[in-house]
Amino acid sequence: MAEIRILRERVVEAPPDLVYDCIADYTNHHGNILPKEFSDLKVESGPGRGQGTRISFKMTMGGQTRSALADITEPEPGRVLVESDPNTGIKTVFTVEPANGGSRVRFDTSWRPRGFQGLIERLMARRLLEPVYDRELEQLERYARSRMAAGQGQVS
Repeated sequence: MAEIRILRERVVEAPPDLVYDCIADYTNHHGNILPKEFSDLKVESGPGRGQGTRISFKMTMGGQTRSALADITEPEPGRVLVESDPNTGIKTVFTVEPANGGSRVRFDTSWRPRGFQGLIERLMARRLLEPVYDRELEQLERYARSRMAAGQGQVS
């Protein structure tokens, strides 16, 4: 079956280093940008920030909750971070780039669905995930701006 790909993007009114830190720091910040569909985010191993971190979380979509793992890599530290689920092959690439005095942030998730469940995923994924990612990008902007207002603009 062909790959499913969900891509969402937004300009966030906060500096790229701060925005990237909100995404990459799973111990202190990432949980604050997640919409209600994500729960139980835990650092399972590694430094808790960026490369070498392993996380677990739950995601509820269409009335079903599934547990997930993700290994974190940073092909371009400070710009590109990747969450890869070793069990399902689902991969989300987070990209943060300077834009208009703020940051252009892109979430790009892809996977190859399998079997009958894959057919259902193909029909429902875009409709279910795009609004969730849009809310996550909105929460990312609110959280990053709140850190700036509180004088926490430096990365941890």
